[in-house]
Amino acid sequence: MHHWDNALQGPRTVAVNIIGRASGETPAVYDPVPYFWSEQFGRFVQYAGHHAAADTTLWRGDPAGPAWTVCWLRGDRLVALLAVGRPRDLAQGRRLIESGTPMNPTLLADPARPLKAATAQAGPRGS
Repeated sequence: MHHWDNALQGPRTVAVNIIGRASGETPAVYDPVPYFWSEQFGRFVQYAGHHAAADTTLWRGDPAGPAWTVCWLRGDRLVALLAVGRPRDLAQGRRLIESGTPMNPTLLADPARPLKAATAQAGPRGS
């Protein structure tokens, strides 16, 4: 996916690999979670991941409201999300997608709970 962040981060990886080759280090890999954002009708819309591989769709919040998120899972792993007016969901979700953290679907569907507190290891209060 073409994004300005690729233009910023890609050259850093190339530089690390050029320097690392001289010292015999393992090459760095640049494989970010795809991401884009837009502002549509006064709403901030952000997307991360690849939802085509998902087998479950969960809603966090009411899509008729001003802020909500759609989460796509494959098994118990978050593979993509679309956040409207919920930038924190996007920031946390992007890290969860990248790490492959197992999620608890029941906790994940609660829009009052931070995404990072909806992992399979999270207790009933997100601890």
